[in-house]
Amino acid sequence: ELIVIGCIQLVASATVVLLAAGSRLSEYINISYMALYFCVFLCSGLFESMMFTPDENRVTSSFIISAPGGAKGHIQSKYYTILVINLAILACCIMTDAAACAISGTTAYSACVPCLFFFCMNLLFSAFSTPFYIRFGSVYGNGAKYGVLGVLGLVVVIYALFGDIT
Repeated sequence: ELIVIGCIQLVASATVVLLAAGSRLSEYINISYMALYFCVFLCSGLFESMMFTPDENRVTSSFIISAPGGAKGHIQSKYYTILVINLAILACCIMTDAAACAISGTTAYSACVPCLFFFCMNLLFSAFSTPFYIRFGSVYGNGAKYGVLGVLGLVVVIYALFGDIT
């Protein structure tokens, strides 16, 4: 999964640099930068459930429990791994954006703030979805996560339609 994320980051970075070098600056270029950076962060979130698939084996889970750190240490290492992957993606996006700003000669269309927003949102969604993967496994964890999000979305929509929004 890391190789795929790295390849997606490489394609996005090359596209951003080529767009900065080959065209005039406009708001459309800034939107395309943000879309490419969003795709990289989105792909990292999609591969998150794959991190928990090898741990669902009975032998592996028995080994994790008997390790000195135990289950708590193993889950903590998963959170750290998610953080390090997201930090690496953020660093690559910021370096690419700095290169694009240096090539274009202006920082007017910098996308550093949206990259930080995507980073924060990705960490927030990861913090929300990781307990579902731990409790229900990687297959059923997605269903449980999207079920809870669907119910929460439905409650918000019903309140927006019929609740007091003054």
